[in-house]
Formats: sequence, C-alpha cells, structure tokens
Amino acid sequence: MTIQPFSLPSDPATSLSRDAQVEARFTIQAVSEPSALPRILENFALRNMVPTSFSSVQHNNELTVTIVAAPFAYSEAAHLQLRLQNILPVLSVAVEIFPLPEN
Repeated sequence: MTIQPFSLPSDPATSLSRDAQVEARFTIQAVSEPSALPRILENFALRNMVPTSFSSVQHNNELTVTIVAAPFAYSEAAHLQLRLQNILPVLSVAVEIFPLPEN
C-alpha cells in the first residue's frame, strides 16, 4: 500500500497505529547527479539504519532508487518520506509499507 505523508490507511482491515512496526519500501525518483545517492542514504544513516535492500538504476538523466528498510514505526516511515522529498535532486518519493509480525 502506498502512503501519503503522515496519513494512516483508511481501510479498517489494514489500519495501523502510528507506532506499529513496519517494513518500508521507498521508491525515489531523482535527477542523476553525483550527490543524489549519498544525500538519500544519509537519511538512513542518521537514523542508525542499514537498509536491507538497495538498488539504483540510471536511465537518461534520471535515477530510480529503491530502498527497503525495517523496522520502522509507521509514523517514522511517513516522516522519512517527507525528509527525502526535501532533498534537492529528488523529484518524487513513494512509500509502500508492510506490517511486521508481532512477537
């Protein structure tokens, strides 16, 4: 499911609390320039996170970066989406979330 910044799903069957632990998949479109990847990854490093998966594909003058990371609080994933959207070469950020099983 794709989330908008700081919004919870409206479907009660998939409703998550703001503190629910999730895996988040970020798909980021950015202008292809040397500073784009370090700027994007810095946001994860500042949260002491190492992504579980990372890929980047360059096509023409655009990068498509996919990063999967867990665990996140649901609200933290939405906040990180906003932070990533404010990076200068970033054009768009989409986030898909997947609930983690409770222990």
